[in-house]
Amino acid sequence: LHSDNKFYVDTTPGEHVYMSMGSGLRFLKAKVLKGKTYYVMVIPQGRPEINFTLYPIRAHGKGEFTLAAKEFNDWRNNTLLVEMSPEAHRWAEERAPRVIENIMSEWPAWLSQPESSKINSTLNPADGL
Repeated sequence: LHSDNKFYVDTTPGEHVYMSMGSGLRFLKAKVLKGKTYYVMVIPQGRPEINFTLYPIRAHGKGEFTLAAKEFNDWRNNTLLVEMSPEAHRWAEERAPRVIENIMSEWPAWLSQPESSKINSTLNPADGL
């Protein structure tokens, strides 16, 4: 996914976990309601190894990643919606064994964290539009 691109995930109401992969995995818990739209920023961080951190965009509060942020409408309206291309599918299939290995090694550590430490990586029902 390139800068200024976006994609969407059509999902069912309830609790889900999403993941990004760079040099390591980053997880985001999402508790979503039917009929709502939720937003997440994917931000590359680190050098020389890059990770892609998932930041939930909050409905309320202060900070860079909120629906009230002056940049939010720009992010929503001036980014290109992309779909997964055949090349992207091939890329994902080729890396699937490595992804599964990474999940098997990093998922238990994420699960064992107390819920209080997952607050910044949780999309809440109230964050939907």
